[in-house]
Amino acid sequence: MKDLIASMAFSYQIDPDKVEVKSKWLTKSISDIELKREIGEQLTLMNRFSVGKLPDGINKQSGQFINDDGEIVYKYSVSLYVTDDELETVVSCLDENEIHYMQNKEG
Repeated sequence: MKDLIASMAFSYQIDPDKVEVKSKWLTKSISDIELKREIGEQLTLMNRFSVGKLPDGINKQSGQFINDDGEIVYKYSVSLYVTDDELETVVSCLDENEIHYMQNKEG
């Protein structure tokens, strides 16, 4: 199952470890065609909402992110708390530098 998800996930630029395995996928009653269709639908949704999205040119091998040149890529996460006025400047800078981000509004 993990190999199938991984082989499909990279074509969608999704981290295979972020794909939730549905219990239905593990049963013998589901056909290979239906299984691949359902995984594809899950990956399409994840891609649409940027869930588990990998940057362009990045794959995962042996638990590490590898770029197209075979170099290890390290992934970092940063939480940043800003006011509404500061947010526009931060988002503009991230967009300008083509840095992937997720935006959550709290309180």
